[in-house]
Amino acid sequence: MKPTILLNVAVDSFIFIVLTFMFIIVYLTPKSDTTLNLIKIGTSILYLASRLFIYCYLFENINIQRELVNFSIYSCNWTKMDLKFKNLLLCTLRMNDANQMVIKATPKKIINLQLFANVLI
Repeated sequence: MKPTILLNVAVDSFIFIVLTFMFIIVYLTPKSDTTLNLIKIGTSILYLASRLFIYCYLFENINIQRELVNFSIYSCNWTKMDLKFKNLLLCTLRMNDANQMVIKATPKKIINLQLFANVLI
């Protein structure tokens, strides 16, 4: 996975938080031109939220599909196969190590819909 996408998710999350703070500050200041600023900031927040949702949804979908592939490989009738097939299956399962291969932003933060919800809150 390219670090550009991870950087994009991190920057979008930061900008989303800053824009939300700006939206609240502009809303609480009594001025005559706040409506236009609220619309500008609000549409930017919606745009960034939709981008973050798409990233997180797609990465979670990729992680789920990878887990399904690993489970399908393991669920095949491997006990009745010959030794060569068993060794090949073992090698495949080692390459697709289910506990190690997930799309992460940090060593502990997985990019999924839970991360999206954490950014929104």
